[in-house]
Amino acid sequence: MRRIPLLPFVIAFLAGRIASEFCPPTAWPGVGLGLLFATLAVSLAGRLGFAAFGALLALFGTLGYAASPPPGPADDVRFRPLDRERPCVFEGRVLETQPRAGGMTRAVTDILASCTAKGCEPANGRVALTFEAAPPGAGSRIRFRSCLSRFEPGGNPGVTDNGRRWLREGYVRKGFVTEGAWSAVRHITDPGHEQRTGEGAFSRIRRWRQGLRKRLEAGYAGNMSKRTVGLALGLALGDRSRIDETTRGHFANAGLAHLLAISGTHMALIALGMEIVVRNALLLLPVVRRKGMVPVVAPLMAAGAVAVYAAVVGLTPAMGRALLMAVAMLSLRAASRRVDTEALLVLAALVVGIVEPSAVWDIGCQLSFVSVLFLVRLMPRATAAIEKWTSPLPDGRCKRATGRLAQLIAVSGVATVGTAPLCAYYFQAIPWIGVVANVLAVPLVAAIGLPLVIMAGVSSLAGIPGSSVLFGLADTVLGAGIRVADFFGGNPHLSPLRIGLTASAAAAFAGMIAALLLDVRGRRWVAAGATVGIAALLWTHGHVPASSTRFRVTQLNVGQGDCFILHFPDGKVAVLDGGGDSNPATYLDSAEGAADMKRRSRGFDPGRRIIEPYLRSHGYDGIDLLILSHPHPDHIGGLLSLVQSMPVREAWIPEVPGHNGLLSRYVDLLLSSGVPVVVRDAETRETVVGGVHFRFLHPKRGWRDLMATKRGRSTNNSSMVMIARYGRMDMLFTGDMEKEVETLLVESGRLRRVEVVKVPHHGSDTSSTRTLVDALRPEVVTISVGRGNRYGFPRRSVVRRWALGGATVFRTDLQGAVDFATDGDVLEVTPALGAGKRHYQFQAFDDRPEATDGSGPHAPS
Repeated sequence: MRRIPLLPFVIAFLAGRIASEFCPPTAWPGVGLGLLFATLAVSLAGRLGFAAFGALLALFGTLGYAASPPPGPADDVRFRPLDRERPCVFEGRVLETQPRAGGMTRAVTDILASCTAKGCEPANGRVALTFEAAPPGAGSRIRFRSCLSRFEPGGNPGVTDNGRRWLREGYVRKGFVTEGAWSAVRHITDPGHEQRTGEGAFSRIRRWRQGLRKRLEAGYAGNMSKRTVGLALGLALGDRSRIDETTRGHFANAGLAHLLAISGTHMALIALGMEIVVRNALLLLPVVRRKGMVPVVAPLMAAGAVAVYAAVVGLTPAMGRALLMAVAMLSLRAASRRVDTEALLVLAALVVGIVEPSAVWDIGCQLSFVSVLFLVRLMPRATAAIEKWTSPLPDGRCKRATGRLAQLIAVSGVATVGTAPLCAYYFQAIPWIGVVANVLAVPLVAAIGLPLVIMAGVSSLAGIPGSSVLFGLADTVLGAGIRVADFFGGNPHLSPLRIGLTASAAAAFAGMIAALLLDVRGRRWVAAGATVGIAALLWTHGHVPASSTRFRVTQLNVGQGDCFILHFPDGKVAVLDGGGDSNPATYLDSAEGAADMKRRSRGFDPGRRIIEPYLRSHGYDGIDLLILSHPHPDHIGGLLSLVQSMPVREAWIPEVPGHNGLLSRYVDLLLSSGVPVVVRDAETRETVVGGVHFRFLHPKRGWRDLMATKRGRSTNNSSMVMIARYGRMDMLFTGDMEKEVETLLVESGRLRRVEVVKVPHHGSDTSSTRTLVDALRPEVVTISVGRGNRYGFPRRSVVRRWALGGATVFRTDLQGAVDFATDGDVLEVTPALGAGKRHYQFQAFDDRPEATDGSGPHAPS
């Protein structure tokens, strides 16, 4: 009897869950009927078997769609006044804690009450709190003071949206709790809520778990070196907070990042190891041995031990999948049944998809499932090929060693190929050297180091003599694994293939790789076609096709900061400003800067998190032009890491009088990287880049002498102000200039009417005067601003002033990234988010007077 393949139906079920994110919940009957009619249409063509199979797939997909919960919980009404980041006092219960890098701790907290001077009232919502120091334990009831901000989708194309991921996982807010800003409480305002949650038993379990983890952490920290203890804690407890950034980077570059987390292979090794230990222990009992109970009891006891271990570590989606597969495998061994790894994987995927819908979007869970799936489906073919290849060799140790080495390389290669689309989409890199590095590191870290780490931890808890010897052996073995990662991950000649893919390109890539799994007639031709397609995709992705008709400007959503990507018609690309942290100390190499960053929980780097992924996903492997409007942290921050991660061919900076530490560090980075730095000011003649004309309006030499106030001579008013003209379409980039410079430019006659204006200073009322609006009278204005920023930008009066001037207003806080594309006559504007997500079209002006200072758009360069 032919076995029914379950994998397609599970994939259809999970695809239905994913589709529910993008379609309204009321649409699922229509989706199901549409799929059903499509399969019936196929049946009319005589393909009844195929139609029945398709109908079942449609049914499973519809079930997954219909069973999906809403994408995020409703926000409690008492949170709504917090949009300006006003700190408030709350009471809540800590559900789970997880150590983070830099001594921080992330705590999942269930809010129970919102408190004011008049008292507390019930509130609800799950929030993610980051504690600076001395965090509360899981199960604690605390009162804390914090600003709770929303998780908002970024809407940046080609960039992983962490805000949407948090919402999918059921969180409504995030916050940072400074040292001393929380205290334990014995009374929660809503006692009924406490009774409903069954606090007592779970609290005792959490306290036991926390105490056990602390004892284990103390044992590892006291007996191992500083660098290996971080890896040991990651292997034993899933705590990666003590792994230094250098080690993380080298493991990631070498394709060994999976060794830093608890994976399916990790759990399988633990399960088999525990079974061996229990089996040998039971063999010492004559009664059990005589009755033949060892083959049954040993796997079941090992399954219980694995479950306890998983409870100590914490049940993440990946851990849940690994635990389910390990327990099922041990249960089948107890029943003397053959273990079907593919069936176990399918069962685990179905259970996780039903119990924890948000796990579908978890990066670790996706990587884990995909890698195991490819190993299950492709390794039998690889093993057969290896046996055929080694068959001519004479029998003996050499043949066996060659076969095992080939098996290790095949396992590493299959996992690397299977996860390549996900790595290219999430991390903009494919660690190809991992095929070789895993052959050396996996035996050291997983096969030898992991058992030693587990045995050392258990022996220290039990007080068994000789635990220090085990710790020493574990330290030596893990140190060797780290040196392997350093060699492969720290060598610039072995760096990963830097390639970023959009969601559609990654889906196409994944589809071609999935063709390698198919068991169909003509499989070799399918595999050959998929291989050619993969090679073509990888080769063409880094070659951006030139276009001679359109100039595109993408305004990225980097929060409270500016960032524009300029796509020139000839295929070149420029980055204008890079967003960044609003705290300048973050970017200075000083202890004070690091301490201040820690206090404010800042340090978000849009260059690494947003700009570089966007560029790589659009096929750019370098930056032709890097432009800085002025050296304030919310404009220069992301550029610092960008200079270090991508090659830059030229950089433009403004003339900034006086000392500026950020600008000095930025220029030093550019010069040390061999990037020519050019100062642009109003005396610079018009410059043409890729068919686009740039005319510089400010700063003009001697302008500071014309400013009567200190504010007029500020760094904001040093902003590079320029017009980019393509055909008859003009875009004015203003930086953060304020009213003093606006007046100076209007009175000098250097400003004229333009189609598009980047609103100065994020919509602050220090800028956008009536004089400027009347002089420009644009069709489109766009504002770079972070949602719920503490400055209250953009001001309502500013938005109203531009709107009354006849402009259509776009904002990154409401509409995400905004794309502007023009052929020189017609402008198309496409926002990524919001109710206004559609195409807008505008015509270039016909009645535009030229500037009166003789520096018109066609002045000689």
